[in-house]
Amino acid sequence: MKIYRMPIHSQFRPDHQGFVWPPQNGLPGEDRGVEQDFDQWLLERPTMLVNHPGLADFLYIPIFWNRYYINTPDKDGHWGGGVEQLAEEVELCRRYDLPKFTIAEADIKSLHPQINWGEIVVFCASRRDENGGIDIPLLSGPRPLPGEIVEKRWLASFLGNLQTDGVRMQMREELQSRSDCRVEHANEPMNEFTKAMIASYIALAPRGQGAQSFRMYEAMQLGTVPLYISDLDCRPFKNWIDWEICSLFVPNVKGLNDYMDGLCEHKDMLLHMGEIAQCTYDDYLNYGKWCKFVIKELELL
Repeated sequence: MKIYRMPIHSQFRPDHQGFVWPPQNGLPGEDRGVEQDFDQWLLERPTMLVNHPGLADFLYIPIFWNRYYINTPDKDGHWGGGVEQLAEEVELCRRYDLPKFTIAEADIKSLHPQINWGEIVVFCASRRDENGGIDIPLLSGPRPLPGEIVEKRWLASFLGNLQTDGVRMQMREELQSRSDCRVEHANEPMNEFTKAMIASYIALAPRGQGAQSFRMYEAMQLGTVPLYISDLDCRPFKNWIDWEICSLFVPNVKGLNDYMDGLCEHKDMLLHMGEIAQCTYDDYLNYGKWCKFVIKELELL
């Protein structure tokens, strides 16, 4: 596989993000995401890069879409300005009659439907519908570990914003009668969030505005098996990662209480799945580890 990394104007590659999320990405050296990670990974593999598009199998568009979207206000001061300039840059990239791809954290086709995306293949960490692109992990920096041993206490937990998507409120309603599940609309300090997740056999990971959530990968990072709740199954790289042994998935919250009843009898299995989830994250999904699967996906096109 030979790739030509297209020259992009610096304004579309900001060196920081004006609003950083999740909170741990505000720590020194953690203001980064999948867009920056893949670009760095590719630059560290010069044998894959060619200096002329005519020698390439694919053209890579290294725009930092998420940073540009957040950092560029519109006339009302909201995120998502500079669309005309972005559209012009996309058109410059599309002038080459060769296969093209890019890496995006958010669903750029949904955020900017007015742009002519043409045949550009989008690898997306949080698509919103079936047309959002090829799934990749929604990664963030590591959550600092608590300086104490945390024992398992909850069958399942969720601490965070319950109002970003209707499925989260429905999840709370479905589980509100359970004493073994902790579901709270809360803005806890990082340490408390991390301790609650480690203290749980299952980390509830409902989708947000996009079909994925950071929480799923944070759970895997901490050795807790995620229960991914989404109408779209966006677990990435299914040709190479066996998600059935390291995660749980339901397409909606209907029957979630009964589902939990079935799981509470299998805590040893959940512990083992959490261990596999952590190994899967470390070996295949962490920063720098997932990028090779983008190449594998391109080879299938």
